[in-house]
Amino acid sequence: VIIVVNIGLIWWETDYRAQCYPNWADEVDSCPFDPDKLDWLNWSNRVLLAIYTLEAMTRIYAQRTQYFQNRWNILDFFVVCVSYITLGIQDIAGVGFLRIF
Repeated sequence: VIIVVNIGLIWWETDYRAQCYPNWADEVDSCPFDPDKLDWLNWSNRVLLAIYTLEAMTRIYAQRTQYFQNRWNILDFFVVCVSYITLGIQDIAGVGFLRIF
């Protein structure tokens, strides 16, 4: 259920941001449809990241070294790490594509 909610938020956010084009293509920062300006969306993304982090930490604790032998677990761990990196470097242009992970 959480993954479906997350996919729905990503879909809505992308559709909302798409309203900036072509009218504000040259001035994206002044677009009124910038999802980065929506506090509820930023908080919901952080809550979902916290849930995914808790899941990864719990599985690492339970499975120990076995955790990194499963490729899906490695993918989950990579996604969580990339999400934290994108939170830290959000203001750098050109890294927005990393949020798809």
